[in-house]
Amino acid sequence: MSQAQNLIAKPALPGVAVLMLLVGNAGAQGIRLWASATVVEPTITLADVADLDGLTRPQAETLSQVVIGQAPRPGGQCTIHFDELRQSLRGAGVSLATLRLSGAARCVVRRAAPLGPIEPETPLSGPTTQPADGEASDAAARVGTLHAAVRDYVRQDLASVGGEVRVRFSRPTRGLLGLAAPAYRFEVRRRSDRQCGLVSFEVDVIPNHPDGNRQRVELVAEVSVGKSVVVARRAINRGATIGSRDVTTTMRWFDRLEQIGLCDLAAAVGQQAGRFVPAGEMLRSRDVRPVPLVRRGELVTVYSRSGKMVIKTVARALGEATFGQPVEVRNESSGQQYVVQVTGPQTAEAGRSPR
Repeated sequence: MSQAQNLIAKPALPGVAVLMLLVGNAGAQGIRLWASATVVEPTITLADVADLDGLTRPQAETLSQVVIGQAPRPGGQCTIHFDELRQSLRGAGVSLATLRLSGAARCVVRRAAPLGPIEPETPLSGPTTQPADGEASDAAARVGTLHAAVRDYVRQDLASVGGEVRVRFSRPTRGLLGLAAPAYRFEVRRRSDRQCGLVSFEVDVIPNHPDGNRQRVELVAEVSVGKSVVVARRAINRGATIGSRDVTTTMRWFDRLEQIGLCDLAAAVGQQAGRFVPAGEMLRSRDVRPVPLVRRGELVTVYSRSGKMVIKTVARALGEATFGQPVEVRNESSGQQYVVQVTGPQTAEAGRSPR
């Protein structure tokens, strides 16, 4: 059995499937338990309460469905302790010898109705703008509304991820989302570790008049991220060198950050395919094997940026490097030696921070 075949299922008893993780890249495989999570289903799965790192796609898909426990009633909460996580994994037949378990000592799990809010005990009053079903209308999402406050919070929360952000609410939230300034101001906080998918928010609604009382409400929204990702334009065989005609970019939406694949064509072109990639399928970092894009002695096109100006020069490589790595080069005319970062086949950029 090859080292890459890390996840198998074999029967231990009639009718019982046992998952077994074999040794292979064990140091990179891990499960990180969150401190809090929100679910809507009656059962809690591993994907609901933890991140899965360094696993192959079959491993992640299989492990994510492992049931950790029963969810509380809608609106209630329960606690999943680290030892319960271990026991559930062992009960599913998962070998913990090859997994690195980390994260919080316990995860507080709250159950909410899909996309539905928990209404405040005391009705809120004041000027509102009514949003449409699903995503709010432009008028409802204008600056100063509760909808805009949640949307802006999510965009800031995911700023490091980049791309576009979509926040969707259900019909029952319309009365709250339309609350607007100047009558109110809002303080928004995320209640769970999860940034995408079904996300629970806690909002303090603060009246801007002395007789009003601060009220705390809870909202649940479906958050997704749109990113331009690298996909196979045509089928790519395992071990083949990926060419510029083999891949393209397209916009796709994700409800889990770990699902996002490569976003830069330069990270794929010139690399070796680590598996067969069907046409139209997204490429992830684990799908490509780095190969040197610059080799010792080759002439390298170097781009230097100064403000809005881009200067193009040619230098000779004094070593070899893969995509994103630094390599020392020498200007053949002046003899000056300096370090650049590889950005593509025989291409580099000066003054760029290594990735």
